[in-house]
Amino acid sequence: MAGIYLDDANEKQRIFHTYLIGHRIFMTDELRKEFGAVDQSLSTALTGYSAGKGKDWELIRSSQEEVNRLKDMVDEVEQAVQERLHYEDA
Repeated sequence: MAGIYLDDANEKQRIFHTYLIGHRIFMTDELRKEFGAVDQSLSTALTGYSAGKGKDWELIRSSQEEVNRLKDMVDEVEQAVQERLHYEDA
């Protein structure tokens, strides 16, 4: 079952990455960097987890920590998008 979830996560990360490539022209430099950092972090976590699965518990643990850091990164991206859209003025 874990393999199925990992496959789904990898597919969703691929879709996210492709979306960023296709839409980066509409992003400011700041947004592009922040979205890119989330994309890189998620990719690193998924790759590490997949490589360590069943063999390297330290690699799995560090991948899980990377995923935990994503919440803060996503919050920062959300804030940057709201600022860009002048959300506070709405």
